[in-house]
Amino acid sequence: MTVTPAADLIARIRASGHDCAATRRAPPIGTLNIVLGARNGRVSCCSTSAARATDSVEGASEASDPTAPVTAETPSYCLPVQVTWQAPPLDVAMLRYDKKQVHDIVTYGRPGTPMPPWGIASGKGVLNEQGIGDLVNYVQSIQITPEKAKERFTKQLVDARAEQPGKSDGELLFQLQCARCHTKNWSFFDPDKPVGPLPGPQGGGAYGPNLTDGDTLRQFAGPKGVQDQYDWVATGKPANELYGTRGISSGRMPHFGNVLTKEQIQAIVDYERSL
Repeated sequence: MTVTPAADLIARIRASGHDCAATRRAPPIGTLNIVLGARNGRVSCCSTSAARATDSVEGASEASDPTAPVTAETPSYCLPVQVTWQAPPLDVAMLRYDKKQVHDIVTYGRPGTPMPPWGIASGKGVLNEQGIGDLVNYVQSIQITPEKAKERFTKQLVDARAEQPGKSDGELLFQLQCARCHTKNWSFFDPDKPVGPLPGPQGGGAYGPNLTDGDTLRQFAGPKGVQDQYDWVATGKPANELYGTRGISSGRMPHFGNVLTKEQIQAIVDYERSL
């Protein structure tokens, strides 16, 4: 039997545009379980087109059972990998979102991330409207001031400069503030302890849209493009309102005017426009 390396399988599956796994179980809050491969060179996929990516893999068998017990012979790349998902700080949540946005995030969760829906209104949660309101009010009660938030994030930038000399402030700020949504696998990547798949290209898209290959320049085009993008990052737009050239806000994009300085926001804008 010939087993195709997991890296080859992953490349083929990613080429199909689907994200697949041998098993899918709800991870504990704050962590994400990632399966890098499957037994006998086969990956059990979440879609038909992605499954076709494994049809020609040598060693694949129709009898492959992704639920088969793990034994001493099970290749390491077939085993689930548990990684720590870095959740954002809650004491600045309402400096980056308004109260309704926080209410909706708690109620409906963040699809594609470990943040689950908690509200009964989502059809999946356990908290009624009063419970959601109590939770949102508590989050509001622990908010720090914009001045303290800017001081905290400026210190993070200073530390990042020391750890990654040669990188621009825009790139460092993007990694600290934006990459968790706009770069695949960034939220659990630790360069000192790399576990699981490596991050995708910076700004390549994940929960948030792709920002590379001119997408940002097309979205915020023309003489007012830079200012429009600055306003979008600094203050955002309510749900269903137009932004940029053809964007319609989902209301899920955080705004950073209360937690970053004007110079820092401009550095992020300049960096994103260079991607």
